[in-house]
Amino acid sequence: MKKPAVFHLYLSLLCLGWGTFIPVKSMAGVPVMSCVDNGLYYQEIMPDGSIRHVIEKNVVVLNQKFMPIPAHADQKTLEKLTRENKKIEQANQSRLKSVKEFEKFFNGSSVNGTKNSLGEPVFFKFNIIEEKVENTACIQTSKALSRKYALPSARTTPSGNKVMVYAAIMTTLSANGEMGKAQGNIIYQVSAKAPEGTLSHELGHALYLMDSYGFSSNEFGDGLMGAQPKPITPQEVEQIILKCLKRDK
Repeated sequence: MKKPAVFHLYLSLLCLGWGTFIPVKSMAGVPVMSCVDNGLYYQEIMPDGSIRHVIEKNVVVLNQKFMPIPAHADQKTLEKLTRENKKIEQANQSRLKSVKEFEKFFNGSSVNGTKNSLGEPVFFKFNIIEEKVENTACIQTSKALSRKYALPSARTTPSGNKVMVYAAIMTTLSANGEMGKAQGNIIYQVSAKAPEGTLSHELGHALYLMDSYGFSSNEFGDGLMGAQPKPITPQEVEQIILKCLKRDK
């Protein structure tokens, strides 16, 4: 197998004092470098012996539980609850379908992913998990599930506990008139009037990207975090990786 080359970007980070991660070995022998809770960063060896960067994060879609149908329900009650559950199922499926845009806006609809500014491949691996709950707009439930579905990183706290990479939670919380909203890993309901890519934009916030136009060529931005979301730019990709590699102060 071809020996993987060391990527220049991360050599530069080490020289600049960004090398504040704790590397471990994956089963494939590739160094894994973890982060706090925006996303789990590591490298993997491709079939041709090359390396690609990976940012992994669990994304939990909160869907509504079905209304229980009593064992001895009369025909009228049975028909009513069946109709209600059909509506619930349609709404649930719609939320699950909405996450398909992540591939377009993070990976450019490519099985190989996007690229950083050096032209190196970067793949965003989002593990979509459906969780059926009583209340899809409950902050307490969302925070608990963010911890439940957290990914363990290679980092440890001073007390020896694993640093966990919290899951992003898609809720039906109201964004109060905004096109979309995210607070930490909690993603609010995206407006029906929002442009395509708004959900990906909000997930960008869960990966610690800001509504910044510093990488853009115009006032409104031309990347994922612009006012009109577009596929993620190489500079935005690197901001996510830098936040993964930087030690939490």
